[in-house]
Amino acid sequence: GFKTITANSGKKAIEVFQAVRPDIVLLDIMMPDMDGYQVCKEIRRLQGDIHIPVIMVTALESIDDKERAAEVGADDFISKPIHKTELLIRINSLLRITSYQKRLYHKNRELQRLNLQLKQTQKAKEELIHMIVHDLKNPLTGIYGNLELLRFRKEQLDEKQAVLIDKAMVASERMMNMIQNILDVYKLSEGKIKPRLTEVNITELVNDCIDLFRIAASLKGVSIDILSDLEEDQTLTTDPDLMKRIIGNLLSNAIRHSPEKKTVIIGITHLGTHILLYVRDQGPGIPEELKERVFIPFEQLQSVGENRAVGSAGLGLTFSKMAIETLGGKIWVEDPPDRVGSIFKLKIPVKQPATLKSSV
Repeated sequence: GFKTITANSGKKAIEVFQAVRPDIVLLDIMMPDMDGYQVCKEIRRLQGDIHIPVIMVTALESIDDKERAAEVGADDFISKPIHKTELLIRINSLLRITSYQKRLYHKNRELQRLNLQLKQTQKAKEELIHMIVHDLKNPLTGIYGNLELLRFRKEQLDEKQAVLIDKAMVASERMMNMIQNILDVYKLSEGKIKPRLTEVNITELVNDCIDLFRIAASLKGVSIDILSDLEEDQTLTTDPDLMKRIIGNLLSNAIRHSPEKKTVIIGITHLGTHILLYVRDQGPGIPEELKERVFIPFEQLQSVGENRAVGSAGLGLTFSKMAIETLGGKIWVEDPPDRVGSIFKLKIPVKQPATLKSSV
């Protein structure tokens, strides 16, 4: 049941092998001009990526002959006189193995092709994200700069105009933060943001964050209070830029969801090897079944049975979760004791674990 092609010398065998690429080779050891060992060695050099089985056929019986056949790459060894049944069993066994190898080889080639395609798609996605962020940030920076210039001339504006400029600046800052979140969430998911660790005063860092949101809070009449049991010089080792972004996102959410004339509370307490920082608002709160989903990107959550949004559709909380986990901490949301509003809590290590390496 097999199609066979014969060659009466070693050199002819090599020529036939290159021309036909057979599925299996039966190779006599004793041949003119090139013996079977030399031919087998040359077949292995020429075969390429797909292994072609070779059965050495000989009247020689010594262990040395079999060892030498194995050294040059023979897959099996059969002695003369040849028994047809034994030969067919060995041929079929080797062909089954070769068939599996071929399938694995082609699957591997397909995986390599898909992997290359995925890398190309990923690169195009990265370039697109950078292009979008760059193209959005440039005009927005111009808008914000012009608003700042107008704000410096407050004495020439009436009260209503000054408020409108403040509102426009807050909206511009929020949009800039959203744009940056798009880029940073992608970078965090790809492991391309490495913390730049340094020792910082946690109370000063929180106060810096609050200063950035004074205007947004004042426009709603929202006050921001700090409750802290820390020593004034309490420090922690972290990435200050990432931490400001995280706390800033929580403050921004708290201010947006707080009713007018209410208070946002930032609490800071020491928990041994960690600092617990929380941000509490007095907004509508988040139902228990939605507490984990608020960290999913672009989720717009609605309370069951109510036609009201309870979560943000942006990336601020997604970024905050990914960033705090990069810093070895965790974030979660829970109800306050009086069940008014929500509390977002951060558990931050005072000292970073040895496994978290700072980028240079």
